[in-house]
Amino acid sequence: MFKNFNKENLILLLLGLNILSSFIWVFGFHTLRLVLLSGVGLTLLSIFFIEKNVVATIFIKFWIFIMFFVGFINRPSGYFPNLIVDLSSLGIIYSAYSIRNIVGNQVYKAAIILIIVPLIFYAYTIPSMDISIVQSGYFNRAKTLNAFGDTLLAGGALKGQVIYDTHGIMLAQVFLFFLLLPIFYTKFNKPLLLLLFASGVLLILLYSVYYQKRQSSLELFLIIILYGLYYRKLLRGFLPNNLLFTAIIAIGVIYFVLTSSYFENVLNRFTETAEDINSFDRKEEAVFVLSQFSFLDWVFGKGLGFSTPDTAGGAMLHIGYANLIFKGGIILLFFYLYNSINNLMYCLKAAKRHPEFYVGVVISIYSMIQLTYTGGFHWFATIIITGLAMFSRYPLKSIVHDALYLKG
Repeated sequence: MFKNFNKENLILLLLGLNILSSFIWVFGFHTLRLVLLSGVGLTLLSIFFIEKNVVATIFIKFWIFIMFFVGFINRPSGYFPNLIVDLSSLGIIYSAYSIRNIVGNQVYKAAIILIIVPLIFYAYTIPSMDISIVQSGYFNRAKTLNAFGDTLLAGGALKGQVIYDTHGIMLAQVFLFFLLLPIFYTKFNKPLLLLLFASGVLLILLYSVYYQKRQSSLELFLIIILYGLYYRKLLRGFLPNNLLFTAIIAIGVIYFVLTSSYFENVLNRFTETAEDINSFDRKEEAVFVLSQFSFLDWVFGKGLGFSTPDTAGGAMLHIGYANLIFKGGIILLFFYLYNSINNLMYCLKAAKRHPEFYVGVVISIYSMIQLTYTGGFHWFATIIITGLAMFSRYPLKSIVHDALYLKG
């Protein structure tokens, strides 16, 4: 029964349980959710630590110890729960390295979970959405959350806030499904895949409109651009192979969004930020925190478990590059950038022979752009994107080798 239950299957099972934790939150399973979130991340981190040492992983393990030590010295109130979250986050991020012997069929099974769970969750919550709030032209996020009722769930969170937060997590899964699509593309029936893809896009647009969120709209446009640049040959039969035709479709989608009244408030938020970038709340948060850093703080960060109660992010800053400095200093930032750029260059070169490596190119670019406006560091399974930005070349080598073996 457990003959084929290798390390990669165990890691994928753990990540699946983490995804399940977000799904069950809305049904009041608060304690079980926290156990799954933290337990999965800590288990993944322990798997990483017991692996055989190589030069890269020795440094990672050493720097995790340094961040733990620094965080313990700086420990604020509420230190222990934040420490658990940070350690769990690292476990998920570095699971991207631990799955380096994964094969294509395993990715396909994981992909089904990635897309099916959001579809089920949205099917459950969409009937409660009050779209008339958006149609009125006056946006008030409190009203959108109140549309789900004022039920207080276990743990003290309002049901509307839980649904809002979970919608964002579910969309992150959809984006990860899109990023990995070329790896399991041939496993899907084309009409079914087109339906799943279109459903994912509609969910992203619905989330953007209903909550007036800029990030999801921005990431959808980024995905469209990256698809056009790198995935046309990999998704032959699904995307037009002609670059001009792809550009026309992309421009059509963008034109629809720009001229639709439903997106007016979202676009206004982009415009307001562009006109006064210094007042961008996420930038203000990062500047406020980093301006208080000493020289040693800049080098080593504030450590794992540290939090600053005077900001909305608290334990995790909203801008990813600032967050890396916050946790592990410029050394951790350099480690991320060095490995992500190295991964990007390796995959670009390898893609000349095996186009599947363009997945690594896309994920590295996506992550490096994403960290300019979001944290990239949390205890949800989709944060594996941060790890894949640095290490995706390793699992991609295994996937390509597996595909060549099956062809042979």
